Parts: sequence; C-alpha cells; structure tokens
Amino acid sequence: TEVTSEPTSVPTRAATGEPTGAPVAAPVPITAAPTVPPMTDSPTVPPATAAPTDKPTQCMTGIQSRSSCYERGADIEISFSNCDPQDDDWVGLYSASEDFSNLPNPPIWSWACGTRNCRDAVNSMRMPLNEMHASNNAWPLREGTYVVILARNSAQPYTAFAVSSEFTIQDTC
Repeated sequence: TEVTSEPTSVPTRAATGEPTGAPVAAPVPITAAPTVPPMTDSPTVPPATAAPTDKPTQCMTGIQSRSSCYERGADIEISFSNCDPQDDDWVGLYSASEDFSNLPNPPIWSWACGTRNCRDAVNSMRMPLNEMHASNNAWPLREGTYVVILARNSAQPYTAFAVSSEFTIQDTC
C-alpha cells in the first residue's frame, strides 16, 4: 500500500489501503467553505425601535342624552356604549329624582337594539326614544328633569348600570 507523507486538505476518492470498521455512505460532494461575517472594530448596536404607543383604550359603559333640553313631543336622542352587552339589556327614561338602584318599570323604554321587538346584544347604539317606546299615556312627556339609564332585565326592582346626565323637557327650549 502506498502511504502519503502528509494528509491532504481535500478528501480523495482513492481507496485507502485498509478497510474501515463500518460501511460508509456514498461520497458527498464538497461544499464551499463556510462564510465568516466581517470583523468590526466595536460591537454593533441594533437599530432603534419606535416608542411604544399609548395603552389601548378601555371600554367604558355609559349612556347619554344628545341634548340638555328637548321640547315636549320631540324625540329624545340618546346614545350608549355597553362593554358587556347581553340580549336582555334595555334603556329607560326616568325622572331624575328616581332611586337608580330600585327602579320601577319605566314609562318609556326600549331594548338596547332600538325597539320593543328585538332582543339582540348591542355594544353601542344611537337612537331616538319617542311615542313608539312609551307606555299608555306617557307621551308626550310632562315638563321636568329626566335621565336615561341602561339596565339589564332582571327581577324588579331594576338597577341601572349606567345613568345619563340630567336633561329637561320643556314647552320651549
């Protein structure tokens, strides 16, 4: 057998003079040497990232009248936001002197979806309250100070979980 004086840097396909201890796979072609990134004089700094944005806004349940005064017989424009809507949520109109933790049936009310016929869970709504939502002889409203409330259809007496600011009903605003 022929012996080389120095090992070669690249494997050869020529047989070695002695058998190996285990079978070997077919020769695999040689790939290029791995690349090495260039050296720098000092550590690199990652690019700056944008400052974080404000925290996401949190949902706030609330209800409001769109005006501070309505003339008798005019639609009462309301809007609300409900963070935990359910299909038995409703809005009602009450005198501002009511106890909002012990409410009777309201003279004017609607399911949160906008009528007395629907029963859908609603996150937010803008709607009028008017004679369509009134109980017998409740429309037009008498002059006075009122609020609108957002409540859940539970056993009476009801508890408001959102109450608007006060507004007035007058002959002339």
